[in-house]
Amino acid sequence: MKSIIGVLVATAIIAAAGNGGTNGGTNGGTDGGTNGGTNGGTNGGTKGGTKGGTNYGTNGGTNGGTNGGTNFVRVDGDAQKVGNGVARAYIVVDEKNVPVEVGVALSEGVMENLPKPMPMDHSKPMTTEHLDMHQWILALPAKNPTPYQFVQFGWNPQGHEPPGVWDVPHFDFHFWTASLALRNSIVPSDPKYAEKAARYPADSLRPQFYLDAATAAKTTAAAMTVPEMGLHWFDVRTPEVQKIAGNPQGYRPFTTTFIYGTWDGEFVFAEPMITREYLMTKGDTTIQVPSARFAAAGYYPASYRIRWDASTREYLVSLTEFSRR
Repeated sequence: MKSIIGVLVATAIIAAAGNGGTNGGTNGGTDGGTNGGTNGGTNGGTKGGTKGGTNYGTNGGTNGGTNGGTNFVRVDGDAQKVGNGVARAYIVVDEKNVPVEVGVALSEGVMENLPKPMPMDHSKPMTTEHLDMHQWILALPAKNPTPYQFVQFGWNPQGHEPPGVWDVPHFDFHFWTASLALRNSIVPSDPKYAEKAARYPADSLRPQFYLDAATAAKTTAAAMTVPEMGLHWFDVRTPEVQKIAGNPQGYRPFTTTFIYGTWDGEFVFAEPMITREYLMTKGDTTIQVPSARFAAAGYYPASYRIRWDASTREYLVSLTEFSRR
């Protein structure tokens, strides 16, 4: 998410959360009973929902594993150095080449020697950019049966505003359905930048409970669009925003959340956002999320999964529970 959201979200989120035309629901943000499904780690109903895939593959997964007679094969993209380890995108498919997971694997050493926070001059006006974010473009394997084209992986060493919400060290995992060329074209120098930013997907394509950053901040889409990303949408039930939204009893500290991004009338990426601290608990959690409808037909996930694989000593963050849409 972009840092400026925190400036105005406290004044807009309550009213916006009740706008069924925008977020597909009503006051989901005040219903603490559903918050666990968004934030992860507390939703026993979805935890381990795809755990059958745990034993597939080792060392890149070329030989796969079995689960009740079904073979799963993991295929890796090229690795890139991050911290003291490597990051790579991967896919897992079954014997019919149906996707089981699309994810990012972080070797154990990634958590050490990450870029440090850079000094920030908070006396200057805030901008709409990620001021202290380090990014890597991770290529997916060539024979990829999903609409996802690449992963934009990011590290935020000091998080971002608002205080007490997303201001902790965390990772972003942007799974793009649009091309890298389109992603690179999302720049303010485009004469149609404001027009494309303001072109929203139809209501029928939007995920339930999701609100765009511009509506939350009561400003223009162009002002809230992040270059080389797009306009971010977040779930109004997200527990970490409840305190500033006037629902302190529903608040829980940020551990993990799920974002969508739009550009020029289409959803272009899905983004798990996860704290370093949460990853390092080395757990295994599967979290169901409301689904956005993307332009291209194909296999899309109903959940995302965060886990530690002790056999490969990797942190794995993946989209999972695919069905064809």
